[in-house]
Amino acid sequence: MKTKRKDTFHYLTLGILAALSLGQAANAAIVQVQGGLESIWLLTDEVTTDNAQPLGGACSFTSPGMGAGLVDASLSDQSDAFDWSSMIWVEGVQVAGNLAVVDNEASFGTQTIEPFDVSLTMNISQTTATARILLELVNTGDSVAMVEVQYVVNYGSDDTTSIISTSDGDAAFGKFDNWVISDDAVVDPANTTVISGGSDFSAMVDAVSSETFNCFGNEGIYARLEHFVEPGESVYFLFFQQLNASAADALNWVSNLEGHSILSTDLLDDIPPDQLDRIVNWSFEDDYTVFDQDGDGVLNDDDVCPYTEIPEQVPYSSLRRNRHALTGNGPEFGAFETSSSRRNYSLEDTSGCSCEQILDRIDSDSTSQYNHGCTAPTMIRWERKATDIHVPTQPE
Repeated sequence: MKTKRKDTFHYLTLGILAALSLGQAANAAIVQVQGGLESIWLLTDEVTTDNAQPLGGACSFTSPGMGAGLVDASLSDQSDAFDWSSMIWVEGVQVAGNLAVVDNEASFGTQTIEPFDVSLTMNISQTTATARILLELVNTGDSVAMVEVQYVVNYGSDDTTSIISTSDGDAAFGKFDNWVISDDAVVDPANTTVISGGSDFSAMVDAVSSETFNCFGNEGIYARLEHFVEPGESVYFLFFQQLNASAADALNWVSNLEGHSILSTDLLDDIPPDQLDRIVNWSFEDDYTVFDQDGDGVLNDDDVCPYTEIPEQVPYSSLRRNRHALTGNGPEFGAFETSSSRRNYSLEDTSGCSCEQILDRIDSDSTSQYNHGCTAPTMIRWERKATDIHVPTQPE
């Protein structure tokens, strides 16, 4: 049962919010962000545990800038969704940084946890009661590094918590579950925690638990994920917390948080395609063909050449007469620049390939074309050849 001690804690939280409403700066200890469906989310950079780890200790406050996370959230008149949520540890070190909120997005700056530069953002949806947690890791070292990421949520429903369903259909949270729905069926909102999406992502879920640190109870969700990161590579981990009025509502909505289905929502609208491709605990392969991964204007199911860059490197020297290159100076986006040629080409004509990609794929040893652009005969032959080339059905 919920204790008077917890009631006192929540009165304290309300007191902090009252101070905020009187005009404290947006970098105060706890910041309130309004979300969709009359949800309210409390964000801070001062939450941690007394053992500085996601398991085994108890919730506590820390110094400003030393512990990123959610304190609590509410949905209309249903409050107490969390007792600390969405805290992340990288290589055993809690993700931290000074909280800054602009509109509905919170950021915590960049933190160095060797060999990684770590950045965390939390975006509060304005259409649903959903928090998106996006962690970026950049390997600044000289060698491949395996990163361990731990994500933890403590539920406000405490010992009245019941796991209603998981992504594999049962009521037990396991390593192969992408999401978990919990509820107390009394006063707190139903919680949906999403730790991964799809079935073919590259990160490995190494350990999970429905017991976390203690905060008026240890009921919650914990997941440990691992991934190898190349030198200089930037990767992302994506998590969601969603509130619903009931478990039934949560079950009705959760299919939108599965793999490719999330692309039909507005929850990822502000993330560019190249970042989507680097989310390592999510797979969009079922829907890969219906969006434009490299942003070149050619949908993936027609794009023979993923990762096209505009402008490309060709010409290495100068563009000659009757040559073609994707310099970015064409008459319109995706059009090749040419001089005095009878034919103007676009990326649609070349199935999404630049001059350099065409030359690479036909194994050309023509130094002249790399230096001065693709000739008309090369463009004509490629246009015919490209229609017979396999188009990737997922990012390669």
